[in-house]
Amino acid sequence: MASLRAIYIIWYRDILRFWRDRWRVAASLAQPLLFLLVFGSGLSSSLKGSASFGTAGGLSYIQFMYPGIIGMAILFTSIFGAMSIVWDREFGFLKEVLVAPSTARQWLSASAGGTTQAMFQG
Repeated sequence: MASLRAIYIIWYRDILRFWRDRWRVAASLAQPLLFLLVFGSGLSSSLKGSASFGTAGGLSYIQFMYPGIIGMAILFTSIFGAMSIVWDREFGFLKEVLVAPSTARQWLSASAGGTTQAMFQG
């Protein structure tokens, strides 16, 4: 039970840091929408005459970009999750957690916070 509590606390800390940073939440929602709506609609209008997009190919450019934008959003979130470990090391939190009596499985919770954020953004 103590192991599950330690996993939950580290996961909750990551999620709480994410929600408290309003700019990061706004950017995580705005970036995919920017790529999908602005770039997708702008480029789709310039590709209407091509054979693979538009009415002839049956696939719009926005539909073509959608899986790539989801993958890009999840990739950026995972990069920020890895950077949080670097920030934890910088501010000394990583050293405090490393000397705590915890198992290696509890360190998977550090990646669970980033995974939850990536699922939210995706």
